[in-house]
Amino acid sequence: MILKGGEPISTLHFLVEGEARVEGVEHPSGVVGVREPLGILTMFAGVKEGVHAVASKDVVSLSIDLDDLLDVLEDHFDLLRNEIRRQAWHMLQLRKQVADGTYLAAPTARIEEIGDQLDLLERIILVTQGAVFRRSNIDAMIELARGLEEARFAKGEQLWEYGAPAGHMYLLVRGRVRCELPDGRVFHAGPGYPLGNLESQAGERRWYRAVADEHLVALISRTDLFIDVLEDHFEMAMDFLGTMSRGILAQLAVSKTVVPGYSVSARG
Repeated sequence: MILKGGEPISTLHFLVEGEARVEGVEHPSGVVGVREPLGILTMFAGVKEGVHAVASKDVVSLSIDLDDLLDVLEDHFDLLRNEIRRQAWHMLQLRKQVADGTYLAAPTARIEEIGDQLDLLERIILVTQGAVFRRSNIDAMIELARGLEEARFAKGEQLWEYGAPAGHMYLLVRGRVRCELPDGRVFHAGPGYPLGNLESQAGERRWYRAVADEHLVALISRTDLFIDVLEDHFEMAMDFLGTMSRGILAQLAVSKTVVPGYSVSARG
């Protein structure tokens, strides 16, 4: 047995040889092979149930305790950035399966409190509304909020075209965006949704055309500036990574989809 189900993962394994049979949402195929991390999403998400993994062939793995891994990630941000990019790419593949007519939003009472002028305090309220950065200190929140730029679009105005370079996302505050895929599917995004975040974090191009469905108010977050803030605040970066991990696991639980290429070498 490599990992015992029913308890948090405290050691990360990378298979060098062999194959393992796995029970858990993270590995819907039920199999983990060479060059794949075993339970990495479950570990970063802090899922108490963990995963259950047993060698189905003779296995050789590289392993590292979670505490040691966190020390490495804190000392070498490029490794942490690579994992953020990889998880964003993984989540992007799942999001691209969005059903026609889907509405994506994260409305809260706090958004309703925001006025028409988005000053620094209101921007801080917006970035702390969800669970992603609630543990972050105020200095980190101020640094993040100061990097946001206000944007407004009239109804019918295009935010971007399909295939355009990414590199920023819009945190939607007011209004709704119509998102048109090349295959004819359409979904909408509303207040609280970080439109364009996944492809920007993954280094991919826009995968849909985005048009303001009504008067739109948003905050622009430049991906390079956001990453600079994460580099300065390790706890914030780990909160962000944990949120992404939980999001992927939630999507996998619903879709039961196997995303090809999610291995140690995938996406950089």
